[in-house]
Amino acid sequence: MENLFIEATQYSPKINFNYKQNILEIMGASYPESTAEFYYQVLSWLEDYFYDLKGQVITVNIGLIYLNTSSIKILMDIFDMLEQASKNNKLIVNWFYDKENSTAFEAGKMLQEGVESFFINMIEK
Repeated sequence: MENLFIEATQYSPKINFNYKQNILEIMGASYPESTAEFYYQVLSWLEDYFYDLKGQVITVNIGLIYLNTSSIKILMDIFDMLEQASKNNKLIVNWFYDKENSTAFEAGKMLQEGVESFFINMIEK
């Protein structure tokens, strides 16, 4: 399996998924013109990654300075995948936010409400 790296743009986040180190990072702004098209590769990679993964410690770092409604929907899909993965693995999920950005903070809190099997560490930067 190859790592997944997508460089950030003005409208889309940096994706840096390292399968050997079990570190998954999504950083930047997320309001691409076609959210489904941008995240298709991300969701596909995660599906393959989680397929046989067992007994691992997985660190997920998310720091989104802005995200639109369709990006939140995709994150909900990603968090559903993380919830499934947490049955056989230990997850450390970090949500980074700027204290001046209440929207990013609230998005992290909302996503926490949607999961039961892991906790999201809310980290002010």
